[in-house]
Amino acid sequence: MENEDYASSLLRFASGARATLEASRVAVGEQNNYGFDIHGTKGAVFWDFRRMGELQLGTGSKYQDQPVSTLFVGPADGDYAAFQPGSATSMGYDDLKVIEANNFLRSIAEGTPHGSTLDDAVRSATALDAMIESAAIGGWVSVA
Repeated sequence: MENEDYASSLLRFASGARATLEASRVAVGEQNNYGFDIHGTKGAVFWDFRRMGELQLGTGSKYQDQPVSTLFVGPADGDYAAFQPGSATSMGYDDLKVIEANNFLRSIAEGTPHGSTLDDAVRSATALDAMIESAAIGGWVSVA
């Protein structure tokens, strides 16, 4: 193998926000864990691919004993209604592939992007290149 088993990055945004990104293809006990945790001064939001129909939301500024609510996806959200008639019934990976294929074909037929674009891919590659450069020089690298 000639790729990394684990990578992490520290990010500083122009707004002053800070972030940590981590990726591992070998972390024990974390199979298929794609998600995010965002903590702010006025709340937090959490999402995990393994529970894709749920969003965890905590509002308020307490750092301890902050209540967190679970919001369930429902028929009014995105393409959910095409697959499930009511809230809190999970969609699956195959359902997502059908949505992606539909968006791709619509993009071709209509000449308008539905979903990620080539620009998004280029920006992602630029950020990854900056992370590699940062590791090589041992310092911060700016991304436009």
